Amino acid sequence: MTPNDLDNLIVDVSTGKPGALEALYIETKAAIFGLAFSILRDYSIAEDIGMPPKICTSCNVSKEMIN
Repeated sequence: MTPNDLDNLIVDVSTGKPGALEALYIETKAAIFGLAFSILRDYSIAEDIGMPPKICTSCNVSKEMIN
């Protein structure tokens, strides 16, 4: 997603375009998760707010190591 795409989605939300808020959330859910996790420091609550970014399952990375 380019900055222009994000700007267009925000404009669509502000003008009340049907489905715009859902589209914005879908495109930014990993960023929303990251923000929520950085503020709350609780993985499960942040997961309820947004989707976590993809994590390499073959790596030994725990949820606590994600910053």
